[in-house]
Amino acid sequence: MSKRSAESTGPAHAGRSRITGWMPGFHDSRVQYLTVMLRERVHRARALGADRGASALEWVVIAAIVVGIVAVVGGVITTALTDRADEVSDCIGSADGSEGSKC
Repeated sequence: MSKRSAESTGPAHAGRSRITGWMPGFHDSRVQYLTVMLRERVHRARALGADRGASALEWVVIAAIVVGIVAVVGGVITTALTDRADEVSDCIGSADGSEGSKC
C-alpha cells in the first residue's frame, strides 16, 4: 500500500489533510486551514451546482420575457407618438387661420 493511500484511510488519517499530509513543507496551519476551506467550498459548489444552474436558467428566461414585453410596449408607444406627431404636423401645415379648421 502506498504512503498516500495509507494516510487517506483509517484512524491514522484523523486530523490530517490528505493533501497537506503527504506534501513536505505544507504543514503550516494557515495552509492547512486554507486547504480545508477550499475543499469545503468545492464540495458545496458541486453539491449545489445543478440547483444554481437551474436558477440561473430561470433568471435568463424571466429576463428574456421582460425584454420582449419592453420591446413590444416600446414599439406601440413609438407608433402612437409618430402617428400623433404626423397629425400635429399636418394640422400646423394646413393652418390658414380659418375657424372651420379641425385643429
